Amino acid sequence: MPTIINLIICWKGTIKKIKPSELCSFFDYLGYCFCFVGYWTGPFYNFRTYNNMLQSKTLIRSSKLALKHMAPMLILLPLHVLQGIYNPLDYTMTDEFLQKSFSYKFFYQLAGFWTFKVKFYGGWIIAEAICIACNLGTVEKEDGTVDYSSIINIDIYNTEVGWELSHCVRSWNKSVQRWMKTYVYDTTSLPKSVRTDFVFALSAFWHGVRPGTTCVS
Repeated sequence: MPTIINLIICWKGTIKKIKPSELCSFFDYLGYCFCFVGYWTGPFYNFRTYNNMLQSKTLIRSSKLALKHMAPMLILLPLHVLQGIYNPLDYTMTDEFLQKSFSYKFFYQLAGFWTFKVKFYGGWIIAEAICIACNLGTVEKEDGTVDYSSIINIDIYNTEVGWELSHCVRSWNKSVQRWMKTYVYDTTSLPKSVRTDFVFALSAFWHGVRPGTTCVS
């Protein structure tokens, strides 16, 4: 589904965001849409970032950097395993759980929701590491450090402890939010009063039109 949406929506948006000298052929654009990294990560990057990876004459040795980026998995993976053992979500559907007090059910599901997010954190960190390992979105600075902020999708710290809801939301799924704004919100001809609703509707369709999933998306 993300690839189909790329083909349908992004062509116009991509052309608007690059210089005339950087215009690509349709087959180049297909390469961008069907790049294997995109299948792993989703819309983490735009065509310019993808093209820079292909045209770059400098190979950044990023394997160690990618492994270092995955360091949080040493905490996230055990948490995910422990959640399946001590906080199984299936238990919330049993009669025994329904007989528990309100406070027990509230905190049990609160803990379950937090550990459920761990799965997304882990998936995004792995996806970011794949981009780094492929030199996708990596830029070597003059001081020798590598900047890969363009493919960072999650800021766990600010998601969890941000003081404002808007700050927390902007720290979650950052690349997809940026992609939706650039290639959907900014390019649609719909009135601004309904653009946000359209973006949320597209996000819901993207994630799967199912009860619950549609509301959360």
